[in-house]
Amino acid sequence: MGNANVVCNEDCEQEIQATIEDVVRRFAATFPASYKNKLVVRVRQRFQPGIVKPPAGPNYALPPAPRTPAPIKRGILSKKGAKRRNWLDRYFVINNEEKNYLIEYFESDAAGASRHGELEPLGYRAMNFTEDEEIRHGDYGIKLVPLDSKKRTWMFKADCREDQLSWHIAFHYACSHASAPRPEADVVYSAFDVAFRKVRAHYGYFDHIECDLSPPEHLAFLMVRVIDESSLNAIERESAETSPEVSNQEKVETLRRAVEHAAIAAATAAWRSSTALISSVKQTIVLAASKALAQLDEREACLRGRIRELVEAKVMHGIAAMKRAALMPFINQFKVIVGEAYESALVSFYNTVARRCLPAIAEGCVSVFCLSFAHHLRGYRSPFLTLRSLTRSAIFELDHDALGLNFEGMMNVTTSVIFDRRMNGLGSVFLPTNTIRMEVWMEIHHRLENAIYKFSKGGSAPQEGVDPMAQAADDFKQTVRDLRSDMALSMVDLIVRLSCKFLSAQVYKELVVQVLEEVSSLEEEVPEPLKELIDLTEITEELLHAMLRESIQADMESSLSEQLEKLRTTETEALASFAGCTL
Repeated sequence: MGNANVVCNEDCEQEIQATIEDVVRRFAATFPASYKNKLVVRVRQRFQPGIVKPPAGPNYALPPAPRTPAPIKRGILSKKGAKRRNWLDRYFVINNEEKNYLIEYFESDAAGASRHGELEPLGYRAMNFTEDEEIRHGDYGIKLVPLDSKKRTWMFKADCREDQLSWHIAFHYACSHASAPRPEADVVYSAFDVAFRKVRAHYGYFDHIECDLSPPEHLAFLMVRVIDESSLNAIERESAETSPEVSNQEKVETLRRAVEHAAIAAATAAWRSSTALISSVKQTIVLAASKALAQLDEREACLRGRIRELVEAKVMHGIAAMKRAALMPFINQFKVIVGEAYESALVSFYNTVARRCLPAIAEGCVSVFCLSFAHHLRGYRSPFLTLRSLTRSAIFELDHDALGLNFEGMMNVTTSVIFDRRMNGLGSVFLPTNTIRMEVWMEIHHRLENAIYKFSKGGSAPQEGVDPMAQAADDFKQTVRDLRSDMALSMVDLIVRLSCKFLSAQVYKELVVQVLEEVSSLEEEVPEPLKELIDLTEITEELLHAMLRESIQADMESSLSEQLEKLRTTETEALASFAGCTL
């Protein structure tokens, strides 16, 4: 086996140097001029620790050798096997070396114990559990649950409550910090670092290579060359000529996948640091949309379907490539860039062509785009926040006065109550605000998605003698009006239900009054049912105080439940009457 500190011969040295410079030159727009020397040194330092020489250049000093920090935690845990599903004790080490946070496990804690495997905490979250179908009552378990359902769920057991808590804290620390964004200046080096964590397990395939290239150098040579897809076959031939061991088809395919992942990581990092991506994506989307509009007539179905297809194809192509590489930090950064470009493109597109079609049709297109884009980001970034930000910047460019719509008012009704900073400062809120936010947003998003989906399918059946465009506009206008009243009903009803369980009377009263003020601000006059609804808050306050005082008495629970049910029915009827007056 080659030593990692063996110096390559002159030809290999020149070839590796030329390859690295070729990569730097290919991404010249991405790398600052002052970063080239640092990149070369960092990459070579990773491959050949101890023999790195700083390249010639003025005012350049080799950075000090990094200190290897102590592991975050180490100790014995019981791990559930993936195949046999049995519990075995293993010695776990959560590394903190170079911020990798790699979780390794060994057969025992003895010196020289065999290494059984590793776990990359990126994309996982830690959870405690004490009992389920596969663990005895009284045991102290920990789960590492993947954000991607296709990955494996890791299950562990501790001997006592204290060990469970300490390991849970350590796992949570590793998972959260592994997903944290890297410093901007080290984005390219971080991509190489992440790639090596993925391919480190494949070093064993080069144990019997007899050549001038040590295993890390050989992988480095392949990694930088594989960015050029046309050289894949040449790489396989070179590997086979270097050592007969690499010619085995299974090993070559495994190596190919590992190196492809490394290449995608490096390319992704380069894209992330390139400011040209925003203008490129924006220009592509706008040109494609304009070209499609010029070729299509003004039928709303064709317009909406074709433009959505073009936009989604461009945006999702990049996200799909990132998913295949399993690079969560870079996916998040890439989505931010694409989201900005997507948002700017929509605004530019509708500023240019919205006058050529009815505002309702354009509004329907933007809504479908926003919902579709938010749906694809589910699980990585809140789709509701994405929907709200894109809607605010793109939809409000249209003329809503002609349609009688007020999307901004609708959004304010739903968000001011839930996201208002005053709510976070109320000490009597017993329910975490995130739970309230999610329940309200789930209800609103469900109704909004159904309404837009119905409109995207063409609305009601076409009638004879009626312009399809005008009919589609009327359908969408009525859908939004119905949606606005439904959202107001749902919000107050949900606040009532949550307040009866978790909120004090004073908090409930402030929330309901705030909702009513927001809803009433959408209309010129305050309908009479609003006064009745505000009066109901006084009754609700008395009932809630009684419930809080008597909650420990079992004989009072059924009576309070009936009274609260009557109150909710009365309040819903009053609000329904209010909604009827506003439309």
